[in-house]
Amino acid sequence: MNRHRPDRQFSYMDTPERRVLSLEGDGVDCIPVLGYDRYQKNWGEPPLHVHKGCIEVSLCLRGDLMAEADGRTYPFRPGTVLVCGLNAVHRIRAYPKGMSKYWFLFKMPLRGHSVLDLPPAEADALVGALTHLPDGTFGVTEDVKRLFNILFKLYDELPRGTTMRRLRIRSAVLALLLAVVDAATVPARDRAEVRLERLVR
Repeated sequence: MNRHRPDRQFSYMDTPERRVLSLEGDGVDCIPVLGYDRYQKNWGEPPLHVHKGCIEVSLCLRGDLMAEADGRTYPFRPGTVLVCGLNAVHRIRAYPKGMSKYWFLFKMPLRGHSVLDLPPAEADALVGALTHLPDGTFGVTEDVKRLFNILFKLYDELPRGTTMRRLRIRSAVLALLLAVVDAATVPARDRAEVRLERLVR
């Protein structure tokens, strides 16, 4: 395969170093894939790929990474969020030993369909905010990391097929999406000050 052309069917599968979940079975159609990568050895150069109709959002936890999206490159380091916009051709250039990151795909709703059972006006506002996230990377807030953790915890611990499981997972997804939107609007200077205050404490 020519590595400069995107794979049409780039599939994600569970491996010992990559956990992949789908929230569609819990009534969250807008998150077809939720993942956690933790590589214990160097992994080869991944192919360029595209997720049709989706935005990909990743949170770097560990590793000095480099991302490529639509011909541009972005440093992707711990404490930053990477946004690959709608239908962007992208990849992380390498997965070095010890790297870890959270990530999810947000699938754009079909015309006439809502997101997370929100009223139409609220669903439109959320989708609009997500589609206008800046491409590339920006600093993260503590809420983003915490909500990724919560989602995996809820997925693993709540009894399957229950109303409460669907409610809690859907609520956590909404909180995570809003936290990502909020993080994108925080000036870089303010984020640096918050990190410094945390270190002092």
